[in-house]
Amino acid sequence: MKLWDKLAELLYPSRARCLGCGDLAGTGDADWLCGDCRRKLHPKAHTAHSDHWGADGISKGYFALYYGPPISGLIRAFKYESVYRCADYLVQLMEPVLQTIHSDDYDCLVPVPLHYDRQWTRGFNQAEVLARLIGARLGLPVNTELKRGVNTRKQARLRVSQRRENVKDAFYTKASYQGMRILIVDDVLTTGSTVCACAKALRKAGAADVTALTVAGSHIYRRRRLKACQVGVFTIFSPSVRSTDC
Repeated sequence: MKLWDKLAELLYPSRARCLGCGDLAGTGDADWLCGDCRRKLHPKAHTAHSDHWGADGISKGYFALYYGPPISGLIRAFKYESVYRCADYLVQLMEPVLQTIHSDDYDCLVPVPLHYDRQWTRGFNQAEVLARLIGARLGLPVNTELKRGVNTRKQARLRVSQRRENVKDAFYTKASYQGMRILIVDDVLTTGSTVCACAKALRKAGAADVTALTVAGSHIYRRRRLKACQVGVFTIFSPSVRSTDC
């Protein structure tokens, strides 16, 4: 292939690239992933808890898949390559979780906000895109009054020990959430630092309960890893990290 042909293929690909493994064999827009990657996905309703989230953090977290290939590639493309059209597919993968959530138990969805500068650069807030699709599915309103006042460093680039400090006091709201039960929506639940910082601001505004809802969650929430946590492999989480599969 000539240089110009290679450049044209890069800018205007003639075949769809699998967003999970990068395979150029081709895949339909409805799937976003090749057959091999789709077969690796086994979405379920996972519920995570951690005593480290504290009384002013989230009470629990829901997610459908453990974060890793191929879902990690799909989420990165969604966030950083502006492939926002795959949001529908991500929400479809969340169906096992959404089936366990009763809309009467919550008052609204709140997407994790981006700072204005970052949202302007990216062109959209991936959490809000997910929240609006989930809201339509569950029949819940989406509330965007939670704001990010600090353009924090990207959490993915920080060590676990730095993440909580990075988002400390980064969020605020002038709205009242008095007595409300809230689902915070984001793409991935890792340490929980970001959603707990959001929960702190929402509880300060009167929220009665705050739960996180994400596409994927960290492997630290695997039940089979509890023993490893207890002997200190994941000392930051200790034995207080636990997960149940609904």
